[in-house]
Amino acid sequence: MDYAVMTQAMASNRISKTDKSKQMMKQLQEFEFAIVDLTLYLDTHSDDVRAISRLQELVAQRNDLREEYAKLIGPLMACQVNVGDEWQWAEQDFPWDNM
Repeated sequence: MDYAVMTQAMASNRISKTDKSKQMMKQLQEFEFAIVDLTLYLDTHSDDVRAISRLQELVAQRNDLREEYAKLIGPLMACQVNVGDEWQWAEQDFPWDNM
């Protein structure tokens, strides 16, 4: 299921929070894999403008998905927690709890 379709389905409450979390986490893992792969490629092909452009696109898409995940499910990392009057990182389900 692609990101746009998943977002529409979430908006209409056709998918559970756990399913959303799993799907978004899978997409994040796919982005991370592609980013690492392209980074390794660029280690030996540093003048490949197309690969650099694709890497920038993937990083932006990954960052957007991370932000969306944090809004819908919760932060993936402690550094993404909005610090208010109390520390709430340990109060939520952790991302790996729903895998």
